[in-house]
Amino acid sequence: RRYAQTLRDWFGHDLFGTLARHLMRPKAYIAQQAVEFYQRDLASRPSVGIQLRTATMKEHDMKMLVDGMDDSFAWKDWINAFWKCGYLASPKSAGSRYFIATDNDKAKNLADAALSNHSRWYKQEITRSTIAGHATALIDLLILSMC
Repeated sequence: RRYAQTLRDWFGHDLFGTLARHLMRPKAYIAQQAVEFYQRDLASRPSVGIQLRTATMKEHDMKMLVDGMDDSFAWKDWINAFWKCGYLASPKSAGSRYFIATDNDKAKNLADAALSNHSRWYKQEITRSTIAGHATALIDLLILSMC
């Protein structure tokens, strides 16, 4: 009990976040890429970060994501809910930019259709099979944290 209070005194109420940021700090070049992208594409305007990961979806789920389904709330509607949340957070009329963190080109196409020239994403492949793919995922997460 006394130990827990000491940790709270040292780190505040964000013990996990503080330790994670210290112990799992990304390489400098990863952080630099994220900062450069944010400053170039998002910093001058209101920005909203939207994370939409689909790598674990099965092929039939992806078909429903793109084509919709006969249900009252289709995958296509689900993805549109992300855009609507973005609009509510900061409307396009305010000159907002929407950072899309996604691992799927179909989702990027849907983002372009819904958000037109307001959408931005870090244009590298995200994959679990390469170190570069993992680095891109970390860059996405860092950019999301800046939005």
